[in-house]
Amino acid sequence: LRFIGVQVDEVKDGYKIYTTNIPQRISELLSDKNEILISFLSPTPQHYKYIGRNHPFTEHLSQFIINSALNGLANSAARAAVLRSENIERKTVLFQFRVRNVIAEQRSNKDIVAEEMWLWGYEGGMSDNRFIGKEDAFKLLMTAKATQNLELPEQQYWLEQEMEWVKDEKVFREITDPVAFERCEHLVESHTRFRKLVNGSRYKVVEPVLPMDVLGIYILLPEI
Repeated sequence: LRFIGVQVDEVKDGYKIYTTNIPQRISELLSDKNEILISFLSPTPQHYKYIGRNHPFTEHLSQFIINSALNGLANSAARAAVLRSENIERKTVLFQFRVRNVIAEQRSNKDIVAEEMWLWGYEGGMSDNRFIGKEDAFKLLMTAKATQNLELPEQQYWLEQEMEWVKDEKVFREITDPVAFERCEHLVESHTRFRKLVNGSRYKVVEPVLPMDVLGIYILLPEI
């Protein structure tokens, strides 16, 4: 919300959101007032509104941000970025993948397509094998700030360098397919545990949809 110009204040048990700058079609899903208290805690504190991942507001806000990135609007989310930061000691490349898996229920012919956004990356060059997990990648993505100017031609150079192996499907799949299969196994375990609690039905993964989709690439460089 702050990214699109919305004032958000952190308060006890949650946040106070000022809805003035939220697009009308989205703010209507949240409140008809200029201010609202929201919380992610359960049970929800008194006078707060619970906003979870399945709330219509969350869904429409996510779609708005994605569309703004795809449409190339000003002050929008970026699917690709190259920056120099004082917080970075070595070149770091982060990817936002969309992992899709087809899941079949063993006792029926029903199929489900499950999607997951997954952050992954590496330090240095690909051949260094210094890979970064989701938690560390997320922390870097959220905290790295541009602290030194980087001209557009140089940004394009670094992006083209990293995109070479991404555009080679054989190389891309050799490197990223194991990530997809790992998420596939995790998904099956999660569904199996859930279904055992409900009615004992079990799921099995038919196969992940390969190759994974690249939704974003972010290159973080140290200052010079």
